[in-house]
Amino acid sequence: MGSEMCIRDRAYTKPKGDSLRWLAHAGLLAVMLMGPSNLLWVTAIVYFWFSSIGIFVGQHRYFAHRSFKTNKFWESVLNVTGTLASLSSVFGYIVKHREHHKASDSDSDPHSPHHMSLWKSWTLGLKDENYNLRLAKDWIQNNAILHTHKYFFGYILVYILVLALINPLLVLYGYLAPVSLCVWATGAFNTWGHGKGLTWLGYRTYDTNDKSMNHWLVNIITFGEGWHNNHHNDPSLPYQGNKWWEWDINGLIIKVISK
Repeated sequence: MGSEMCIRDRAYTKPKGDSLRWLAHAGLLAVMLMGPSNLLWVTAIVYFWFSSIGIFVGQHRYFAHRSFKTNKFWESVLNVTGTLASLSSVFGYIVKHREHHKASDSDSDPHSPHHMSLWKSWTLGLKDENYNLRLAKDWIQNNAILHTHKYFFGYILVYILVLALINPLLVLYGYLAPVSLCVWATGAFNTWGHGKGLTWLGYRTYDTNDKSMNHWLVNIITFGEGWHNNHHNDPSLPYQGNKWWEWDINGLIIKVISK
């Protein structure tokens, strides 16, 4: 009961998350206006990749779907990197993503691009801010998940301060720009991956009860999440490519850290 009340009292709130995302977008714009710097752009891409691992390998495949098992060390790494990606607390992601799979592309889907504006879909908006805690009851006793949920913005603030102490430019290139890129990559995953735009780059292998698509471009920018129709056909897949040419970098990472 205590853990449930902790979550209920400190539920992840979208308005604060939205403000953080707009700050990240401003940071990415600042980076673009500052002119080219190969080393700094490489830094931004590397940090983006680590953040995307936290989102797609961690929040998506491990925490929301439990598609593989790993040890406590890697679970902690995925928890923290998913938190620092700043799109949602891990706990908040679990609840809303499981809700999405229960009602995918129906009017009850919390973020279907077919039932909200395209802009809201791209910027990771939600149709409602209610969190059904029962959808994450398997994680509600996990103290580490509760801690990063309760102190979500505290983790982010400490991370920003550490980057600033190393080099103030890292706040732009190592945090704000990568977070903005993660928002756009996840927006593409949610929008194009569900058949809203650029459908000529996608295809459906399975006749699922939604509009999910396997999408080449989404797969490139998310390091393997583009085989979304495969995923909706079987959400438990740790490696989402079913054909030899459906490569999945995130799935390869999972093979390394799985136990």
